[in-house]
Amino acid sequence: MMHSNRMLLAAATLLTLTLTACYSMQNLEALASCADADESLKPAARIDSCTAFIESGKPSSGDLAIALVDRGAAYAALGSEDRALQDFDRALALKPDSVLALLNRGNVYVHKGDYDRAIKDYDRVIELKPDYASAFVDRGNAYLHKGADDRAIQDYDQAIKLKPDFAFAFQNRGNAYLHKGADDHAIQDYDQAIKLRPDVASVYHARGRAYADQGSYDRAIEDYDRALGVKSGSDYVNQGAFSRLFHGYDYGMGLQTDEVSVLIDRGRAYQLKGDYDRALQDYDQAIKLRPDYVRVLYLRGVSYTSKGLYDRAIEDYTQALKVAPDFSAALNGRCWARATANEDLEAALADCNESLRRHPNDAQALECRALVWLRMGQFDKAVQDTDAALTGHPRSSSGLFTRGVAKRRLGDVRAGDADLATARSIEPNVDTRFTHYGVHP
Repeated sequence: MMHSNRMLLAAATLLTLTLTACYSMQNLEALASCADADESLKPAARIDSCTAFIESGKPSSGDLAIALVDRGAAYAALGSEDRALQDFDRALALKPDSVLALLNRGNVYVHKGDYDRAIKDYDRVIELKPDYASAFVDRGNAYLHKGADDRAIQDYDQAIKLKPDFAFAFQNRGNAYLHKGADDHAIQDYDQAIKLRPDVASVYHARGRAYADQGSYDRAIEDYDRALGVKSGSDYVNQGAFSRLFHGYDYGMGLQTDEVSVLIDRGRAYQLKGDYDRALQDYDQAIKLRPDYVRVLYLRGVSYTSKGLYDRAIEDYTQALKVAPDFSAALNGRCWARATANEDLEAALADCNESLRRHPNDAQALECRALVWLRMGQFDKAVQDTDAALTGHPRSSSGLFTRGVAKRRLGDVRAGDADLATARSIEPNVDTRFTHYGVHP
């Protein structure tokens, strides 16, 4: 009997161990499915796996925290930021020192524009892992979004000190320098980032912008060409693949890098070179990809105006205003197109007046209206508007030339010639441009 009881006890123990082992295996399999590193598993599918595991009622607190972080990252990848934050909060309640939860929550806060709360999370990560270079880059990004360029550069410096081959730290420090207007420093950092990671489109895009800021349009175009030619998943732009660390913006933060944005910047470089046909090709392609993108409609309108295709320019400005009625730059552009065409001047005046009603001191609108007044023979009003415009932008060749012509028409030839001379010193071909409009001194 005692032997029989022992056998029953042994059998029961074996059954319990077997069931426990089965449960543990099932639990591990469920967690593994939730936290699978396979990038082919889309965020929605991962949410389903993680939810099933979370709601099973069986996870340990540690496993539950892991699942919540992974589900939160998947929610963030789909743009459900509030639900993501709820999961990260729950994970941190279970495991307050979870670096992954803190980083994820900080990155979502950045994406939502809540930079101060993001910085607090990054501060905590750095307390826990003071040698974690990525945390310094993330905190630097938050500072850069806040406009604290120097503070951001300090964090990027530390990230590079900890990890000298950290390409994205160089790239983002370059972005901070670019934002400060230190184009040479920015280009040096972009050069180093490219040496370390030549497969990242956004760094070519950023360096192209730095060259464009310097007026080196050919070098800018070369970089934009390279950006369009790079096929890389390393820009940290979320394209449906899952990562346990949500960024939600590419590591080249502050600069959107996709085909449309690069086409627009390359088009602007061609436009500033005076190659309007090549600019229009890029704008046309961008509009095919994003038909109602008001910025590219506006820029194409500018190129059409420069080519003298005023009707097509007005069509683009009008379409931009249909999509975004508050887009005052399109009102200014349409006003300028009508004024340079010397047609429908009352409509041009109405556009400029509406723009100035919204933004009373806008220099661009004042310059545009000044040309309308000049066309209408209201030379004193043209001088008044250009005086106001030039107060904030004293080196505007268009404003100076318009005022110079208006002063000459009023009989103040000496003052008019002085304005014209200054305009020519700023833009040597300004006479040619205004002659194209039919405006002569």
